[in-house]
Amino acid sequence: MQRSSCAVTVAVSVAAIAPAAAAGGSATLHAFVTPILSRQILPALRLSSGRRLRPKALSNNSAGRHEYDEFAKDPKYWSRWGAPATMYGQRNSALAAMLGGYHARRVFEFAGNGGFFAQRALNTSSVLERLEMWTHSDLSYPALEYAVALLSDDRSFAHPDIDCVRAYGRTYRDALPYSRVWTTPTARGVRITVEFADVETTHFMNTHKWDFYDAFTTISFEHIRNDLDFIRKIPAQAIFVFCVATYGGKGSSALHARSFKTEQSIRERYGGLLDIHDVHCLVYQKKRCRKFGVAAKRKRPKSESGRGRGRGPGLQI
Repeated sequence: MQRSSCAVTVAVSVAAIAPAAAAGGSATLHAFVTPILSRQILPALRLSSGRRLRPKALSNNSAGRHEYDEFAKDPKYWSRWGAPATMYGQRNSALAAMLGGYHARRVFEFAGNGGFFAQRALNTSSVLERLEMWTHSDLSYPALEYAVALLSDDRSFAHPDIDCVRAYGRTYRDALPYSRVWTTPTARGVRITVEFADVETTHFMNTHKWDFYDAFTTISFEHIRNDLDFIRKIPAQAIFVFCVATYGGKGSSALHARSFKTEQSIRERYGGLLDIHDVHCLVYQKKRCRKFGVAAKRKRPKSESGRGRGRGPGLQI
């Protein structure tokens, strides 16, 4: 798709040049061509290392995508969202431990925000025990670019305490989706993929290979507006380990679709669709829970109850 886009840009530009050349000579041609080269052809052909063509954003359906892009472009991206000592770093470690209890084989991660949770999970021995594939996805290309840099470079892959971009620079190995086989410390080969996915779009909901994965996970389920529809698509008995916030309404948390103050509110919203095995607080600040982790499996459709079929008690923001 990217190559076709470049070809169309070049073809249109060349077609436009010919009349200008005939009409006004070299000076006119130079004046006409320069803006086209600078604004159309060169940006389309600009390459970094490897064969990567910078992909264009495909999503125009998710509120807040611009804000997510700005988060990932921030020079303090890692220190805010990825550093182990932060609230988010603590969440990543605790959620990885919850996921590790299921020994999943093929994991689909969505709304991944830079790959920090994937990095932590892929360095957790219980997660790796039977793991064959981990697919990391997001709707923000700057966040995906960081994830590629993080998960493609063995110098930073095993070191969550390193800001890989500041230490080694952004590196792009290929066009998205990016994929590699990583040899774990136990010599098991795990396929790691980084790809674009906007889980709030009808296209994703209708075309995603749901049955290919036996586990789904996210650090940011409070951001997903169509949360109940997403869960309904998860295959019966598939694992779902996710995090939700207890707060919302200000700053970055204004992007939250809902928040949950108590364990009971989580069970009331999702208990009709999920067999919830565990809910516990992942992060405390000032003696208040900030992040809940939830470990569950999708119920068989015939065992679904009325709970979790409507909006539920989650606070709409």
